[in-house]
Amino acid sequence: MASAAGSEEACREIRRTCGAPRRLGLLLAPRSPAERQQIRAAYRARFGEDLAATLHGTLAAPNTNQVDELSKLLYLWALEPAERDAVVAREAVEGGVTAAGYRALVEVFTRRKQDQLFFTKQAYAARFRRSLDQDMATEPSHPYHRARARPSFSLSLLFSAAGR
Repeated sequence: MASAAGSEEACREIRRTCGAPRRLGLLLAPRSPAERQQIRAAYRARFGEDLAATLHGTLAAPNTNQVDELSKLLYLWALEPAERDAVVAREAVEGGVTAAGYRALVEVFTRRKQDQLFFTKQAYAARFRRSLDQDMATEPSHPYHRARARPSFSLSLLFSAAGR
């Protein structure tokens, strides 16, 4: 895990290079999730701002698609796992009927333990002031809604429906 001095130095470097996504990627990529969370806490303590919000705001209007993807990755890296799952789930629910949206929701609901899913739902409610379950239920024709309603529903049917 990074030392406090290392986190402080990383915070200063992030602050200096906030407009350069590739440089930020080089700073954050070699860090473990725990180190990124430590840097996020140190950033908040030092500058009074949330690192994830800063990255999201600063990198929101890049010039190319490649930078768009890198900016989104940096933003998601700065979030805690439950927050990250909440953001991914929200994008999937808002995105309508897409294969990527189905896959994202299937991953969130099938690859997480019950307690992790509980924290994801809490993060979703805190961040978006809405219920993930209710947002998913608003469009009952979606296969992921039918999957939640019937546990015996086959995931292969879910993915085949996503390919439409």
